[in-house]
Amino acid sequence: TLDRMNKGVDEQTNIRALRAVRAVKGLRLHFGLMTFHPWTTMSEVLHNIRRIREEVLGMPLTGPEMLKRFLQVLEIYKGTPVYHLARKQGLIKAEPEFEQWCCVYRLPREAHLLLNFVQDGLSPLLAAHHRLYLCSLDLASHGSGSVDRSLHSLHSRLENYVLDSIEQYATDLRSEVCEEELAVRRRETRKNTMELIQQVETLLRGSGTPSPSRNVDQTDEHFLGAADRIVSR
Repeated sequence: TLDRMNKGVDEQTNIRALRAVRAVKGLRLHFGLMTFHPWTTMSEVLHNIRRIREEVLGMPLTGPEMLKRFLQVLEIYKGTPVYHLARKQGLIKAEPEFEQWCCVYRLPREAHLLLNFVQDGLSPLLAAHHRLYLCSLDLASHGSGSVDRSLHSLHSRLENYVLDSIEQYATDLRSEVCEEELAVRRRETRKNTMELIQQVETLLRGSGTPSPSRNVDQTDEHFLGAADRIVSR
């Protein structure tokens, strides 16, 4: 994927960069991951999750990045190399109305189902997770002891939950699990997500944690909008 997107780096270069950030105390990581594109496979998704577990999980991030990166959809602009490749392979569904707009293209079936799963079952966590993150920043600046540890613990649970959920669903898709089992998995995930959101709200209300002094994140509206456009077509 790095080669197809003409990134000019390889995986090991990115891993060295991650480790350099990890080694500097006080830095927070904001990382990119182009999860959904016309050639996304479940093997690629699972490979990226393994790498994230090895190199990213546990690092201080700039909000609910773990979830946002699994909502990120490639935008294909007319005339770019990736546009010509997708067009040659018959993956472009609609040309842009204006030159500066993006094309509508076909996601592979499994990728389309996974994106729907993440949007429907996991994306409701974004706002609650970001409030948790902002409160943890406020408390860290005041040194608040046990409440701060509770926030950190729940933050870690949310990141692991996101990775576990996506990993399981991608594995099910790759194994061609039947639709009935996939539907059960989606229902369970929605239920678990709502329970986690409630836990966040309960902790923020009941522990004396102040309301965040900053606005809730925009949750990468640009990328979420791109995901909506792809799924809706």
